[in-house]
Amino acid sequence: MGSLMNQSHSRRHISSTLFLAIASICAMSTGCSTMTSITGNALPVEPAAVSSPNGSYTVEMHSNFGAPKQYKGTLDGSTTVSDALTNAGAIKKHRAMDVEILRVVEHQGKSRGLRMPVNYETRLGGPKPEQDYALLDGDRVVVKPKESSSIVKMISTVAGMGR
Repeated sequence: MGSLMNQSHSRRHISSTLFLAIASICAMSTGCSTMTSITGNALPVEPAAVSSPNGSYTVEMHSNFGAPKQYKGTLDGSTTVSDALTNAGAIKKHRAMDVEILRVVEHQGKSRGLRMPVNYETRLGGPKPEQDYALLDGDRVVVKPKESSSIVKMISTVAGMGR
């Protein structure tokens, strides 16, 4: 009986090992081709050079009432979207928000605008980790309050600020 159990265990172990080996080879052979790009990008963007320590960024904070406010920040070489939102006070001001980065990129000798949406997760208190992008010199982070309730939408419409 003991030898029969050993054979069964051995076959299961070989099957599991073979499955893992095949799955690993498949995963390695596909590489980044299985990753999707951000929707709405009009052009392929090559990885940018590391931003200079003296570069700057702007956070443009919109509200349901009044003109947008701007915060100018200095890059330290590793400034991310969450750093910019914290430094500008956006996280304290808005519990839920829509965030996007507006970046100018060079492509084939021409400057073009690139819009990079950032999913801000209220439960995480910041952007999704895979979208907590490093900022580059000249980036503009646009923050708009997320219209989470019908009361906010109604007040905005009545005040003439409806979107």
